Amino acid sequence: MAGLWNECYRNHEEIFYKTVVGNLYVYDLTAWHLRDPKVKTWIEKIVSLAYRNILDFGCGIGTYSLNLIKRGLQVTAVDINPVLLDFVKWRLKKRGFTAKLSPVMPNCLFDTIVAIDTIEHLSDPAAWLCNALARLNRKGQILVTWHFHDCAGAHPMHVSDKEKVMKFFDIIQDYCRHELSDGIQILRHRI
Repeated sequence: MAGLWNECYRNHEEIFYKTVVGNLYVYDLTAWHLRDPKVKTWIEKIVSLAYRNILDFGCGIGTYSLNLIKRGLQVTAVDINPVLLDFVKWRLKKRGFTAKLSPVMPNCLFDTIVAIDTIEHLSDPAAWLCNALARLNRKGQILVTWHFHDCAGAHPMHVSDKEKVMKFFDIIQDYCRHELSDGIQILRHRI
């Protein structure tokens, strides 16, 4: 997939994730979630911190959503890949769970926004962060991971444009200076 990304889709990530990735990503993500110990650690961390009305942005195969729903929380799962959303729908139905599913971020407020292993795949992480912050209830929180680095080889589908990455971090710093006094928290935990 990395070769195809480099050749054809470097500047068209939405088309890539919606159409090209298709079924392949279901198997990729499932295998990764079963074998990577970080996934279990993040599930525990998210479940311990998340509350009430949750947006799982870039939900993938629904691993985090399912664990939050299991704890009785209300979840909206968002992913641009229709195959992944169908897989999440199947997993929810199999367990007797319900959740709102959407290919786009809904225009409503959330208490917790979760974005794990997602931000680095967006063409403009800073624009996403501004949009997400605007969708937080007062005293809301964003639980987010990011993996920005020079990814010319190992992770070509991750944003590596230094200017875009710095803009993302500038927004976090600026927001922390002005909004943390209102109780909004941005959590970054290195695993």
